[in-house]
This record gives sequence, C-alpha cells and structure tokens, in this order.
Amino acid sequence: MTSIPALSLGEVSTPFRNQQTYTPGDRLDYASFDMRFIVSENMENYSELYNWIRNNAQEDKWKCSDMILHILTSSNNPNKRIRYVDAFPTNIGAIEFHTQTTDVVYVSVDASFRYNYFEFI
Repeated sequence: MTSIPALSLGEVSTPFRNQQTYTPGDRLDYASFDMRFIVSENMENYSELYNWIRNNAQEDKWKCSDMILHILTSSNNPNKRIRYVDAFPTNIGAIEFHTQTTDVVYVSVDASFRYNYFEFI
C-alpha cells in the first residue's frame, strides 16, 4: 500500500494598495514517500532496507537509488510510472508477530523514503 506524496509550492506575499496579493515561490517541497510492504518469508526485503539504513548512517558516502512506482489499471496492466530520484530509506516500522492467530496473516511493515524529486515517466 502506498500513495503519491504531497507536493507544495511556497508563495510570496506582496502587499499592494491595502491588499495582500500572492505570487508563486521558487521552492518545491516534496513529502516523504511512505509505503507498506509484505515481508518475505526469509526477510530478505526487510534485511536489505535495514542494511541500507545502517550503512548510510555509518558511511561517509551515502547510497541513493532511483525508485520506480508502477501504477496499474484494473486489469493489472501498467498505466503510469513515477520515478523517485535519488531516494534512500529513512524509517522502517516495527514487525509484529502474532502467535495467537489461527488464520494466515502476512507480516507487513511500513517504510519511509526521502528523495530529491519525483517525475512521471
């Protein structure tokens, strides 16, 4: 589960003849990219994000990577793609293990990423 992050453009207020007018600013602010994913049985995908965050915290040169989100139609055909440029993980949520559940429950976790900008490709 995910959503396209918020995008905002600042404004500059300009008073003119007893009125407040606004013009577009020159800085875009992108919200973080948040997602929920199912953890694989051997936890490879969780371990990869965990190691990426730890390595970025300990290294002098950070590892960033472009991410592409594929948006599908109702027939599961690719419709749009969004590229998140120079992304890196900033947060991995807790993993909850339930021992009292009799149903099959897939373990999922939340993750957050920061990036420089996103674009439709």
